[in-house]
Amino acid sequence: MITIKLIGITVVLVLALKIVMSEDMLLEKLGEFFEKKVNEGNKIFDLFFCPWCSGTLQSITAHFFAFGLGILPFEWNWELLIRWPLIVGGTSIIAGNIWNLYVTINKIKEKNDWEAAYYSRLIAEQEQENNNGHVIT
Repeated sequence: MITIKLIGITVVLVLALKIVMSEDMLLEKLGEFFEKKVNEGNKIFDLFFCPWCSGTLQSITAHFFAFGLGILPFEWNWELLIRWPLIVGGTSIIAGNIWNLYVTINKIKEKNDWEAAYYSRLIAEQEQENNNGHVIT
């Protein structure tokens, strides 16, 4: 149960960081910097930017949150080492798929908006031609 809670905390942290570094958000410049570095070939910056990869670093932050919230006891034990790969893997799968779903839905929405604008213009042009006395058959 603790592992599931830690995966949940980590997924929230990963998605929050990804959203806050997106376009028109608070840390947009930082997100652009990370993306530029990744495109230049510095793949290490994917640990900060990519929702599939950033679970590695954010799981450490999630452990600190869990210690602070009292979910985990503030003591060292071997279960933390055993649990950590499960948390990273679970976070990668969940956060990555949620982000891909968001991007896909956003692309479909943009496509539908473009199509709606196109057909609205066509209808407006046809109505204007009909009002000018030209009948389209």
